[in-house]
Amino acid sequence: MKNTLKIMIAIMMAMMGMVALGEDANFKGLVTYAENDFIVVVRDDKVSYGGRLVKLHDAEGRRSEGPGKFCVGDKIRVAGVWHGDGVNREILASGIVKRGFEDNLESAPFPKSADMRRGILHLYRVCIEGELQSVEEVRDGDEVLTYLGISYEHTIHSVRLHGELPKDRFAPGVRVAATGVVFNRFDADGTAVSTQLEVSRASDLVITAGNPMAAVRAAIVALMVFFAAATALLLVMWIRSRRDKLRFQAIAEERRRIAGELHDTVEQHFAGAKILIAGVQNMPGIPPEAQSLLAKAANVMANAKLEVRDAVLDLRDDSSAGETLATALRRLTEQVNSVGTARVRLRLGNESLPHSTGLRKDVVAITREAITNAVKHGKAKNIAIIADGATLLILNDGEPFDASKALGPETGHFGLSGMRERAVRSGLAMRFVQRKRWCGLELTMHHNE
Repeated sequence: MKNTLKIMIAIMMAMMGMVALGEDANFKGLVTYAENDFIVVVRDDKVSYGGRLVKLHDAEGRRSEGPGKFCVGDKIRVAGVWHGDGVNREILASGIVKRGFEDNLESAPFPKSADMRRGILHLYRVCIEGELQSVEEVRDGDEVLTYLGISYEHTIHSVRLHGELPKDRFAPGVRVAATGVVFNRFDADGTAVSTQLEVSRASDLVITAGNPMAAVRAAIVALMVFFAAATALLLVMWIRSRRDKLRFQAIAEERRRIAGELHDTVEQHFAGAKILIAGVQNMPGIPPEAQSLLAKAANVMANAKLEVRDAVLDLRDDSSAGETLATALRRLTEQVNSVGTARVRLRLGNESLPHSTGLRKDVVAITREAITNAVKHGKAKNIAIIADGATLLILNDGEPFDASKALGPETGHFGLSGMRERAVRSGLAMRFVQRKRWCGLELTMHHNE
């Protein structure tokens, strides 16, 4: 009779959803939450509601046999006794056996916020997604607990993670999806007063969208960096331009100073020497041989005076600073045509000419010297300057030029040697050419700068 009564009471309690205190518990399921080897929540694959709360010690407080740690997704079999009643009941495990590892869990459903607030989802595995409102870390001994407030369905829900989160990524304002188990908080009478979503792994917290304000701030920072870089670049360009301008001014001043000294000293000395030689030539009793040598000396002085004058003019002319080679050739053509000793025509091809400062100066100087020689020695009346790609021709209709018979430094003429030195310095190939009735000079520029 007594046994029959116990069976009837157990059946009634089971029908009412209750389990008798101390009754044997034996079931299998999947781990859906694990906390520091002390509490494990498993989902019984025989029931469709909630889960089972298992303590890893038996009724006498002894540590349960079995593995020391369980992971979400482990398949286990639990043996023990029931403890507590109602929604507070739990299993005091006397033994836990792992049946498998990392079984696939079903996707956690999205619950209704009202059901979570009413506490009817106790021990359910759910997922909520919303905007992260707050992040707070609390240390409990050696363990770090992270509390998050997530706005879900217009209600801020408490989420507790056993571990730390990267603060640079999980900042208030981002949208977060949190997967865990709902735990009720009970008052002294056993009534659920609030809920908290327990998350055992940091990987169960996923950022689904960034903070829009963070994106705006990042864009503002990027714009500030861009404008700062642009301002710095403009400042550097201005400083360089100012420095180059001052450098050009300093070079021009130095050129004018040297030109002045050449004019006031060397050129005047040449003029004085020429006058003295002329005076000696007019003296009576000078032998014919001496007269011939004096005439040659006077000619050397005259040519040297002209070359110094050309150098002075070149030094005084600082208008070429910063101009291209094409512009410099046009300016040289205008200067020669303005004198009227010869007519110069300039023809530039479609390709742009090299215009580095050193190369431009040497090409213009060689061209000027070639024109001077054509007019002075070749008696040329027409000169053509033809630029075609990297080749520059300076042709004239005067007498052909014989480089082997050209006057050199020993006679006071430095033109040809100076032209060759400039060509070598700038990497130019220079040669004398004959084109039907035209003769002249060809320059090949090997590097387009």
